Amino acid sequence: MSGLVSRAREAGSKVASLGSKAKEQVISIEQRAQQVALEKARLAQDHARTVTRNRMRSVAERSVDWAINRSAATFRASLVEESAPRVIRDLAHSVFDALWPDVAFEIKENVLVSIHESIDGYAPAWQEPAKVGGLRAVRAWFLYSFQPFDASGFRQLRWPSYWLLLAWSACPYYGAQGVFWLVMFVLMDRSDEYTLVNFALSFKALQFVTLGFAGLLVGCATYHLCLTADIHRISCDTDGPGQQRDFFFQFGAFWLQSTLVWAAFLLLPYSARYAGSQAHAIDEAAAVGTLEDVTADANGALPPQPAANTTYREDAGGYLRRMVVYDVLCFALVSAWVCAYGAYAGALTAGGQTHWQFRATCFFAKTVYGLLSFPFIPFVLPPFNSILTHAKPTAYDQAGTAVPLLSARERAEKERVERGEPARPPPKPGVYANVKSGLAHAGGALKGAGSAARNRALGMRGRGQRAAEAEIPVDAML
Repeated sequence: MSGLVSRAREAGSKVASLGSKAKEQVISIEQRAQQVALEKARLAQDHARTVTRNRMRSVAERSVDWAINRSAATFRASLVEESAPRVIRDLAHSVFDALWPDVAFEIKENVLVSIHESIDGYAPAWQEPAKVGGLRAVRAWFLYSFQPFDASGFRQLRWPSYWLLLAWSACPYYGAQGVFWLVMFVLMDRSDEYTLVNFALSFKALQFVTLGFAGLLVGCATYHLCLTADIHRISCDTDGPGQQRDFFFQFGAFWLQSTLVWAAFLLLPYSARYAGSQAHAIDEAAAVGTLEDVTADANGALPPQPAANTTYREDAGGYLRRMVVYDVLCFALVSAWVCAYGAYAGALTAGGQTHWQFRATCFFAKTVYGLLSFPFIPFVLPPFNSILTHAKPTAYDQAGTAVPLLSARERAEKERVERGEPARPPPKPGVYANVKSGLAHAGGALKGAGSAARNRALGMRGRGQRAAEAEIPVDAML
């Protein structure tokens, strides 16, 4: 009798063990089913959101293209009166046809950026910068003081650090200007398109003012003084233009600056765009995993753009890249002038010192080269800077990272947030309300599908428990 009882207990223990194992496997099956159902629901919802966004962008792009083309025809027809001479009308139409594609590109770019905000919802245009130390902190201070992303020009005028760097960059003596631009070239983010464009244009504009215009005034005033003053006190061979002791050091710095500008021009095709609608598409591609999902011609509003900085871009810098040929040609002509004069009249005196007339020639050659930088001035004047270069403004945050330049509205909002005031509420969906509502309904349906999957998993769990109670083998149940 005792043997039967022990065998019954062993059988009961085995049944209980089988029931426990069945319960564990059912729970595991339930968890896997829930995970699979939720993952499928999430993927389906993400896919629906991506498809909807791409279709919205496609519709928006077609609408923007239609409006721009219609505006172009209307504006071109009303550009010049019919009574104007044919030569003037042809010239005006030729200029319009040459510049309108660039104007249309900028209009479309700005509109698409606004559409992205409306479609994707509002998000702050800035992030908290990372903490840096050591030499990186010095670099960040230099770049942020001279090119801050969240400060206007009037606010910069209150910063002593900005005045210090501005005076250093504009000082034409002792080669200070050349050293400043060398430091700027080494420290700046050379993979950003706007950084390279801004570096070249800032230098060329400053070159026109300091080397060209200011050099012309200094040269004329110095010659007038040395020709009209007492010859025993002031003479052109000792006090004229280019007779300073550090003149050739300045001349070498002048060569260095020109070389840095050409290096920036050469790096432009390998630069990336950190702001604008195309950069927005690249950022979303990094999150989704593929660029085609967000920028396909059939479904998206933007042409594909490579995200890698090493990709060669022929359109980087716009018309500015063509100006490098002009700048090199001007530099070659000025250098040929100096070399020809040195070969003809001689650069050294009988005592082996540099002839004062050769120094004066070098001074005015540098001045002429500065004046020849005038064609770069339109590139720094709004709105021509964006139309001619297509580079989207960037600047540096407190960590020395190149980030999109904040607009006046975004700067005001950032200041409100820093003061502890509530942030600006997101914009209303507007014309996209119906599409977003449909997307919300689709998300609700997907959540319902996930709930149904969960209920099925719970049913499987109940069947597993009943099987354990009835001593059904687990393999037979599965």
